Amino acid sequence: MTQTEIINHISIALQKMGVLITSIEPKDVYNMTTFSVSTPEANLIIGKDGNNLKAFNFVMNQILSNIAGEKIHINIDVNGYREKELTDLRMLAKKTADEVRKTKKPVSLRPMSSFERMVIHSMFSTDLQIETASEGDGEERRIVIKYRII
Repeated sequence: MTQTEIINHISIALQKMGVLITSIEPKDVYNMTTFSVSTPEANLIIGKDGNNLKAFNFVMNQILSNIAGEKIHINIDVNGYREKELTDLRMLAKKTADEVRKTKKPVSLRPMSSFERMVIHSMFSTDLQIETASEGDGEERRIVIKYRII
């Protein structure tokens, strides 16, 4: 499925929801194609704590996968909300890793999505002092940042 087709499907879905769209642009955010939606009605799509946006991402991935006949995984952002969230998450992970380097004690982060966990795992994949592990199940799955014993 082309980016143009994906943009068209996102646009149709948002229009059917009654959301005014200024633009939809593909962007590369942390090595993943993200479709960045600009709208003056961002709060309708984002919702409380980003829950509406997470649900919209899930639904659109299901719809696109059904249309394409194969697994499609895209990320949709609205007015930079997800990008800012991921930037904040990366800052938290870096600060936590600095703490772990000093104390040499593991620290668990809050539960997070598989995409957020992947972002953090990739941040430290070549770090000689820090290793990461995912622990827990389902919605309680989280990253533990540990000091690597050499």
